[in-house]
Amino acid sequence: MKDTAKNRVLYGALKTDAHRLENVRCEVHLNALEPSNMKADIYDLDGTNTFRFMKDFMGKEITFEYSAEDEEITFSGTASSGQITGASDRIGSLRIDGYRQNLYLNRDPLVTASFMYYLTPVEMFKRRRMKVFHDMKGLLFGYDDWTNQNKPLWKSDSHSYQTVIGELVFYPGLVFEEDEDGEVTVRDQTKVTISMSGDNIDIEKLKTSAENILENYLHIISFLENRFVYWFYGEIDARSTNGKGIVSSVYKWIPTWEYRRNDYIERHSKEYRDLVPTLVEKYLALSDQKRLELDKAIKQLLVAAKPDQPVDTELIYWHSCLDMLLKILSGERTSDRKYMGFSRKLVLACEEENIEWADLYAYARREDIFSDEVRADFKITTFRNNMISSR
Repeated sequence: MKDTAKNRVLYGALKTDAHRLENVRCEVHLNALEPSNMKADIYDLDGTNTFRFMKDFMGKEITFEYSAEDEEITFSGTASSGQITGASDRIGSLRIDGYRQNLYLNRDPLVTASFMYYLTPVEMFKRRRMKVFHDMKGLLFGYDDWTNQNKPLWKSDSHSYQTVIGELVFYPGLVFEEDEDGEVTVRDQTKVTISMSGDNIDIEKLKTSAENILENYLHIISFLENRFVYWFYGEIDARSTNGKGIVSSVYKWIPTWEYRRNDYIERHSKEYRDLVPTLVEKYLALSDQKRLELDKAIKQLLVAAKPDQPVDTELIYWHSCLDMLLKILSGERTSDRKYMGFSRKLVLACEEENIEWADLYAYARREDIFSDEVRADFKITTFRNNMISSR
C-alpha cells in the first residue's frame, strides 16, 4: 500500500561503537503497518568500503545518521547480509530496529506537544460497533442513541487514563490504505494519544516520559490479556506560539504473532479496563528487585501464551511462571519450603494470599496433596515432570 509504505534515499554515515563508514547511500524501506519488514539497502559511493563493511560491520549494532538544515534522520539495526562481488555497488542490507525522522518547521520554544502511537491488537480496546453509512457523514461506526432522530448522540469508543504528564487515551482508530490502482481499504488500527502544554517544552525529555508511561501500561495490558502488546509506529507534533515547530515519525521493529480472539476478555472488557490503572500504580510502587522478579514471571506467562507452539513448550513456561510467582508470594518462607513439592507450595501460597485455589483445581483435594501415603499433584506438575523425565 503506497500510503503506509515509505521509501527514502539517504546519504550519510554508518557507525558502530568502534568504526565509522562515511559517504554511503541508503535506500530505506519503511511501513507503518508492517514493522517486521523494515530494512535499508547500503550502497558504496567510493568503491572502497565493501571489505570494511564486511569486516567491521557484519553482526554489529549499526547506526545511520543523516542531517540537513531542517531535517534529521537516524536509524539503527543489524547487518542482515553482505555482498562482496556483483555488478551492483550494493554492499549489504540492514534490518531496521528503530527509525526516527525529525522535520523542523522552526526552532522557536515549544508550548504544545502531542504523541500518537499505533498498537498491536488489544481486546479490551477494540471497536464494539458495526460499520454503518450515513448519507451526510459517510463511513461511521454508529450512534449511541437513535431515540432523538433530529440530534442522535455520537458514541465514543475511547478510554482514557490520567497520568503525571497528561491523559493517555486508547481508541480504535482507522487507517486508510490506497494501492497503486487507487483502491482504498479501511482498516481498524488501535491507537493511543497523549497531549500536553507548557512553557519551553523539552520534547526529548517529554518523549522519553511519554513512552515510559505507555510501556508500563502496555506491560500490564499484556499481562491481563496474555499476549504481547507493543507500540510500533508513532507521530510527534510539537508547536510553538506561531503554530510551527517539530514533526517527527518514529518506527520500531517488533515481533508479531496472530493471537486468537479472546471471547472472555471481550465480554468483560470494562472490568479489565478498570483494572489497568490500579495495577500500573501497584506495579510502579514495587521495589526494583520485586519488579524485576515479577517481570520475569510475566515474560514466562507471555511466552507460554504465544500462539502456534508445541503444547509441551506451553506447559513448561506456564509451570516456570507459577514457580517464579510462588517465590515472590512466599518471600522469606521460600528457604523453609526449599525441599517441598511444587503442589504443596502452591496450595500454601494460595492460602496465605486468600486465593481460592480449589476453584481453579477442582479435581485436587488438599488432604491428598499433603498426604505422605497418597501421590497427588496438580496436573500441570505431573505433565511437566513426565515431559522432563521422557527427554
